[in-house]
Amino acid sequence: STSHKAIENAMLAATGQPPADPKPADARAADARAADARAADAVPAWRPAVPAAKKQRSGARPASAASGMFPPWDGPRDLRALAAWRREHPEGHLVGDTAWAFANPVLRGDPFDVLIIDEAGQFALADTLAVAGAARNLVLLGDPQQLPQVVAGIHPDGADASALSHLLGDAEVIPPEFGYFLDRTRRLHPAVCAPVSALAYRGLLHAHPVAGTRAVAGVPAGLYLHDVEHHDNGTRSDEEVAVIRDIVRHLLGRTLVDGGPPRPLLGSDLLVVAPYNRQVRAVEHALGKAGLPGVRVGTVDRFQGQEAAVVITSLTTSSSAQAPRGLDFLLSRNRLNVAISRAQVAAALVMSPALLDSSPRSVAELQLLAGLARLRVMARTDLLAVRSPIHS
Repeated sequence: STSHKAIENAMLAATGQPPADPKPADARAADARAADARAADAVPAWRPAVPAAKKQRSGARPASAASGMFPPWDGPRDLRALAAWRREHPEGHLVGDTAWAFANPVLRGDPFDVLIIDEAGQFALADTLAVAGAARNLVLLGDPQQLPQVVAGIHPDGADASALSHLLGDAEVIPPEFGYFLDRTRRLHPAVCAPVSALAYRGLLHAHPVAGTRAVAGVPAGLYLHDVEHHDNGTRSDEEVAVIRDIVRHLLGRTLVDGGPPRPLLGSDLLVVAPYNRQVRAVEHALGKAGLPGVRVGTVDRFQGQEAAVVITSLTTSSSAQAPRGLDFLLSRNRLNVAISRAQVAAALVMSPALLDSSPRSVAELQLLAGLARLRVMARTDLLAVRSPIHS
């Protein structure tokens, strides 16, 4: 993966989480200074079943012995030390790191049996070729229907693709001869999963039963449509900002059921996605002025990998004529997919209906408009029209 955090999360899942330090917090604090001084040499009593290692990150803060926060893997100081560690564990081991490490000749000299590339839908094809020599087998794990890799330069045709995009081409789901499509989501309620599946996965994605147990009191799960009439708006729509503010106010305090005891829905349980930073700032200002704190607001690029009980997506632009980056950006299937699929219980799409009046200039634009029209057909009525006596 390109993210140290993602790598460490995957390694925790593979090795298991070490048990918490049983020492009381005040007792740990009493000897914190001395313990931190010995942190580099301290060895936790618990070790994972499979030997694991991840090279120390330069400048990364070491784990605190006083807090008991030890990762369940060894931390060789550099790649040569990591190579030596591997030779000390010939019976099998797990190593995690970024492309920079696996492209280094120090690791390529002794290939791994299997190299797993996480988030391969955002992993550059060039980086994939660079690390491929470090293993006898490659496993690409990711979702090409979410945000593609960020491309800052100009490349020959096809060279800017991610590893998965290069492999799959225009296929919406992976063909059986290339691999396995994981067709169960534990995030999306079945009523949210259905439109997402139709938009991006040929209807083949389904919700795991556990996803159907989440609920917000008085708000039936699913996708909601909010048509907002406005004109001449490009990167900011005050009309949509006002609707978003009203939706947030309408939802806060309702009872949320999410695997634990029922509790009030908080601002942190809501997420607002907008295509442009001007709209993001306008929403943040409006929510702050209305005394509605804690709501996460940002562009879709910020929220890939996150989730919330309810997600509100603003399309902002009045019509295709006002879209500064064109319909290819505004109605991108990948961007709409990521935005809506952050939702665990309900998603609201706030938009100008005039966007559908656009005259497509290409087959690609026609497909984007068809995708938006499909979402509208599958959406419920205005969320603000949902009334219920169950509100706490």
